Amino acid sequence: MMERRKNGMLERWNVGMSSVVLLILTFQLSIIPTVLSAQRHSITFEDYIALMSVSAQVWVLPIAGGDARRVSHVPDGVSDPLWLPDGSGLLVVSDIKWPANQEIDQRNGQYPTDARIWTGLMWRHWDDFRAGKRQHLFRVDLATGKATDLTPDDHDVPAIATSGDGDVAISPDGQVIAVAMHGDSTVADNTNVDIYLIGPEGATLRPLSTRDERGADNTPRFSPDGTMLSWLSMERAGFEADRQRLMLLAFPGGRGRRPANASGQSGEATAGWNLSVGSYTWCPNSKCIYAIVEERGRDNIYRIDIPGFKRTRVVVGGVNTGVQVGPDNKTLAYLHQTNTQPAEVWVSGKALTHHTDSALATLDLPPLEEFGFLGALGDSVFGWS
Repeated sequence: MMERRKNGMLERWNVGMSSVVLLILTFQLSIIPTVLSAQRHSITFEDYIALMSVSAQVWVLPIAGGDARRVSHVPDGVSDPLWLPDGSGLLVVSDIKWPANQEIDQRNGQYPTDARIWTGLMWRHWDDFRAGKRQHLFRVDLATGKATDLTPDDHDVPAIATSGDGDVAISPDGQVIAVAMHGDSTVADNTNVDIYLIGPEGATLRPLSTRDERGADNTPRFSPDGTMLSWLSMERAGFEADRQRLMLLAFPGGRGRRPANASGQSGEATAGWNLSVGSYTWCPNSKCIYAIVEERGRDNIYRIDIPGFKRTRVVVGGVNTGVQVGPDNKTLAYLHQTNTQPAEVWVSGKALTHHTDSALATLDLPPLEEFGFLGALGDSVFGWS
């Protein structure tokens, strides 16, 4: 499944050996085909799920035809729906009032007021006022619509700040859910986000990545065969723009703590690099990962073999996003753009769509020229002009 979200528009598509199916949706409507790739799902379903209405809710629509049916009824709406592997329901994220009884409730009697007293941080993240609410992970039953809070704790799940490219993952057998969560009592003065594990019915959140490493972890993913868990990790504490390392952990139940052993199948897959991984996608056979890597002003795509962690650059130049891997583990579909070309779908180095060609034909868009020099302390500085 590939996705691009910009200016209220969401694009998602599936890729096969002979075709790419692309959905371009405008307005505030998100449709997610549930005929899903092997990266994160092991079976297929015959529905679409959609986010519609004033407060976004999950709806299902049969591919063969028929009326849409609303599934979720969460008061504050939902986001980021993710199918359970057996198709019995979905995982969604929603804000809830927290705690249930708040100081302002005691003052809103005969003379209600919007004035609030904040006694802790973080009370705002960018333009989002977080005081008095928490983001929690819910399981929504497809048949009944019942929503169960899997994380009824005083934490945002998944984490709000230092979030990655999707911070909830479920194992192929549906027995383990991995989330990125800031487990400290205060979250405004540090970046100690870790990967936690919970069961499908909800239970105590168990930290997987080590909490003594105070950098931010995000973007957990299970390998399609369920034998490995991966995530991105920043090493330096308190630094939100640190290099993101790709970490791997052999997962026979997820009991390991540190991602390291002598097999070559666990550890940092990007050790020795000074490059940062922005996002990544597992191959269907679980023997490689395709990672989007920030490299001299470009988002190149690398293939990382498992085991061994051999790294091969397979797509060079421009900004590449939403990588999807075909069943042969080699064919890639992705969005590609440059300063002279808006995003188009490319497949293995060749443009598949040409939606903007006619508009660009009337414009003179010279390509940018790159430059570089040594700056303070001998550090390399790179830019475009």
